[in-house]
Amino acid sequence: MAATAVCARHRSRAATLTAPTYANKPRRCETTAADAVDKALAALFTETSRAVAHRLQAAGLPYTVNAERTIIERDSPTRWSASKRVEARNILATGPTTLPGAPLLGEKEIASVHRCAVALAELAREALPYWVPFPGPVGPLTDVGLSGLQWENDPAGWVARVIVLPALFHHLAGLPSLDHADEAAAQRFAKEVLRVATAANREYLLSVPLSGVDLDGTDTLAADSVRVRQLSAVEQGAIFDQRGGPVSLTTNFNELPCTVLEFQTSGPRKEQFLRSHELVMPLITAFQLHGFHLAGHDMAERAEPQWVFAGVSHHPLVLPKQPRQSTTLTAEIFQAITDTGKQLERYHLSEPISPQDLALHRFATGLARDTYADGVLDFAIVLESLLLPYDRDARRGDLGYRFRVHGAHYLTERADQRSAITKQLSNIYEIRSRLVHGAKYPGRAQTRAAYDAAYDFARCGLLRAVKNGFPTAKTFNEMVLR
Repeated sequence: MAATAVCARHRSRAATLTAPTYANKPRRCETTAADAVDKALAALFTETSRAVAHRLQAAGLPYTVNAERTIIERDSPTRWSASKRVEARNILATGPTTLPGAPLLGEKEIASVHRCAVALAELAREALPYWVPFPGPVGPLTDVGLSGLQWENDPAGWVARVIVLPALFHHLAGLPSLDHADEAAAQRFAKEVLRVATAANREYLLSVPLSGVDLDGTDTLAADSVRVRQLSAVEQGAIFDQRGGPVSLTTNFNELPCTVLEFQTSGPRKEQFLRSHELVMPLITAFQLHGFHLAGHDMAERAEPQWVFAGVSHHPLVLPKQPRQSTTLTAEIFQAITDTGKQLERYHLSEPISPQDLALHRFATGLARDTYADGVLDFAIVLESLLLPYDRDARRGDLGYRFRVHGAHYLTERADQRSAITKQLSNIYEIRSRLVHGAKYPGRAQTRAAYDAAYDFARCGLLRAVKNGFPTAKTFNEMVLR
């Protein structure tokens, strides 16, 4: 019997489960109800794992099959090689949605799924339903479809298809083998289902695979809800395959990342979460302001746990394809970076609406450029936004002079360094003008030197501005007069 048919048979019962049922009962009863659902879900996992294992055996299928995976082996952060490894994998995790003997859940198991769904719909009546673009996969467990799947008409059917069945398939497929379905695995399944169904917010995992960060033997660094960790050899291999494998080495290849920046965040349950990019950009920019030359391709966003809805969203990031260098990240530096990231959250980094936003935006853009000439222009704009705030009493013809003098005072606290900084800023301003206006176009060496100097000044100046506030015309007047 199909799952939809079983759900329909219980529709009248599910429709009578209204909010007042437990409204006036003490908290102890609610706890008891949650414990009962927890036990029922754990029993469901144990029951279905045995049933699936039995049906696979009856169909002459093994619990595991040999599957090939790409493995990345590294001699250094920039020297690596790819190889193939054959390993035994759970047959449910190998991809096919149809297997001999499918669907693998029979009438008895589907009835148990529905009983758990009825109880869960009642227990989590205030939190359900939540927004989901499309339910997670259920593999060969059942051939239940998506038509007519509406909470208003069939709460238990909705819970069965959107929560219980995807979680069940995910946890069964995540076992090394179906004969590893022990009590601990059943408890993990039950508690995760309960947490998702009753949580106040929807949980998300945002991940940014990166090059240019060296953890120097440390596996993971964490600060608040953010962490940086080493990608495993298998994870790196999956990224390599996703980008096209060996073909990617000759077409638009990005440096293969060996670390990943991960965010645990949450959003509203009833609507789509659209702030992921706003959360990632401040921390990426903070890394750059602290001197890290990050390289990467995109950010991935998925529900947490990943069975909550199918698919992963990928968002492109403004980062270079190759890192200029790899910098060691320590716990102390990581904490400083996350602190700077919090300060950057008040700025509009992707769509600037102020000179301060533009300075930060152009700094990131300059780092992503493929040519030094483009980078010089971006960093010069950063320095002009930073060092030449609007001053109604200043004349336009004084821009070059103010640029040098303001920079000499703002970019160092030492008086003996100001003369050298003035000369460097004058050279940056000249190279920028020659690039734009075409008078004696600078050579590559000159442009590269101007790029390096402009980058250093822009980075240090922006980091100071983010920590202490962007300087105003009054700030510079007081600096110079003092």
